[in-house]
Amino acid sequence: EATVSRKLHRLTGELRKQVLKNLQGLGLSRRAAEESLGADPRDLSINLKKLLQSSESDAFQEKAAR
Repeated sequence: EATVSRKLHRLTGELRKQVLKNLQGLGLSRRAAEESLGADPRDLSINLKKLLQSSESDAFQEKAAR
């Protein structure tokens, strides 16, 4: 368990660094990139499933109308 825990901790740290680097490469400041990683999507009050389903059906209706 200890070995797995250490590897997981190290990998998540490396992943975080890479994501920060990529966000900064896209034009975000370091602070903005870190803040974006601090956001928890569970705090958002949107129904993603409903949103995706409605956008998919809208796209289908647009294609059918052509």
